[in-house]
Amino acid sequence: SKEKKKELETAKAELEKLNVAWREHQAEITRLNTELEAANEAHRETTIALNANRANQTLLEREITGLDQTATEMKREQAIQEHESKQADFWDVVEARMALLIDELNSGLTGFDDDPKDAKEIVAQLKENEGGVNFGEPWITIRQHRQFYQQSIRKICEKRVDGKAISPDEKQARINLIDRMLREQALVVYWS
Repeated sequence: SKEKKKELETAKAELEKLNVAWREHQAEITRLNTELEAANEAHRETTIALNANRANQTLLEREITGLDQTATEMKREQAIQEHESKQADFWDVVEARMALLIDELNSGLTGFDDDPKDAKEIVAQLKENEGGVNFGEPWITIRQHRQFYQQSIRKICEKRVDGKAISPDEKQARINLIDRMLREQALVVYWS
């Protein structure tokens, strides 16, 4: 029984050592778990900040792309408008085409130009009346053809700025518009 008591004492001492070691390990585990939670929290915060930064960067990249595109479009538009401003005015072309049509109309006819018409005077009168509050013909026709002429010039200028080829038909279209307008019955009476 002495031996059993000694064995019991040894077992108690061993159990006490194991309990102390277990508590130390448990304290270490608790400390490591606390560090792990802190590291996980730091990782979570870093991930949130990283994602926010990525989202902000993507937003900024889109904004820069949009601004670059807007700047490019504005430069293109400015170049188109510069080209448009250098083109002949609608009324100048109308006057030149009208003078040509008057000359062609009387070409080869002798003694028929008793009262020759002056394209400059006719155009000045048309221009003055067209700018007013006149409705009906020929004012509607003039306004429509002026708009078509400006669209035709714009199209040619856009192609020029974009470096595209401009066909003779596209160049001729603006002249055809004016000639077609001048041949409208409501306008023929002014110059024929």
